[in-house]
Amino acid sequence: MRLFKLPFQTRKASRGEGPRKPVVLMHIAETTGTAVRLALAEALGQGPTSYWVETGQLASAWRTDPWNLAGNRLISGHFGTDFINHLPFPVFRASFVRDPVERCLSHYRFTRDLDLSRLSPKLASRVAESRTEPLERLLASSDPFLVAQYSNHQARQFAGRSPMEPGERDIEPGNDLLERALDQATKFEFVGLHEQHLPSMQLLFRLLDLTFDSGRHAARVDTGRTYVKNPQIHADEPLRALIRKHNEADIALYEALVRRFETKLREAEPDGKE
Repeated sequence: MRLFKLPFQTRKASRGEGPRKPVVLMHIAETTGTAVRLALAEALGQGPTSYWVETGQLASAWRTDPWNLAGNRLISGHFGTDFINHLPFPVFRASFVRDPVERCLSHYRFTRDLDLSRLSPKLASRVAESRTEPLERLLASSDPFLVAQYSNHQARQFAGRSPMEPGERDIEPGNDLLERALDQATKFEFVGLHEQHLPSMQLLFRLLDLTFDSGRHAARVDTGRTYVKNPQIHADEPLRALIRKHNEADIALYEALVRRFETKLREAEPDGKE
């Protein structure tokens, strides 16, 4: 039973092609989204080589030849969201979010093991510098690059402001950031939770009218485990309180998206009606 219509189901393609299947835009980090992307690509019939874009590349492709993107059924990447609403073809916007405190702690551990050869020289230099600092100092930093990584990072991503290079102009924290992030997030057809990967994936498949094979697809979905290599740091309550203090917009955004997810999950539950 179709519980509600999504925008792409009533929209005509602007080139006179009639109704068409949407391009699924999956806003997700590569390291945490591999299982999700592979399962989704397989279900869409695209195979495991879904189109992955690095930060900034999707915006560039949108400006130069957006219709070239329309040939992909799945586009995934850790991109900003401010331009997505202007794509000239049907789009299903999807993302995953995670608890802000766990995200911050996991990102801190992740950067210490990151292969710097994968980064641009300038970015590699900034990451290398950050490795010498304890998380408490990174949270209190006024450096725009570090602020974007450890202060309201998730809200900045949704607001389309997540500078990965030093010196990029960033939106100021506070109500403006939260309002912009919430405005963009409400335009997503689906936002799942890392902490509830399996029900999130089942809901995502249902919204896309795909069949979720519990045997095949569930095996690809991890349990939302955090990047924990030092349990002691994750159990440090004063540090967790400090993270909460520096991530107020992230926490408010996360709580709003959790409420939205739970509502959609209830709406999608079978009710026995035809």
